[in-house]
Amino acid sequence: MIEVSSLSVKAFDTYFSTSLKISISESLGEVKVASKEGKCLNKVYVKCFAQLKNGNVNFYKDGYTDLRGKFNYITLNTDMLKDIQKFAFFIMDDQLGSAIKEANPPSNLSTTAGVNDYDNYMNYRQEVKSQWRSINKK
Repeated sequence: MIEVSSLSVKAFDTYFSTSLKISISESLGEVKVASKEGKCLNKVYVKCFAQLKNGNVNFYKDGYTDLRGKFNYITLNTDMLKDIQKFAFFIMDDQLGSAIKEANPPSNLSTTAGVNDYDNYMNYRQEVKSQWRSINKK
């Protein structure tokens, strides 16, 4: 915790000592974790919470990054995704520190009824990847 105070104002903030480089792809529903040098980090713990549209905050999913340094936070066998307003992540590595990040749910998935099952999600991911590749072929 960091505290800054004056005669009239006090301010508090949380500081996480970290050497993690974290990027979140909202369109794919993935967190990517790398070292400051850019090396993908596997086995980094990610805990995901969801703020629902009614204001409640619930645990959503947790796990570890894969060999590519990625953690998919979207896929679950529930239809809860349509009720989510925002995601929050606690990301921790024993040697490199921890961080807290936030993300919005994928706009195409959260508003489209019936796109919460795994097969449709994988089709959506393939479509996003192919569009990204066509734009970035240069």
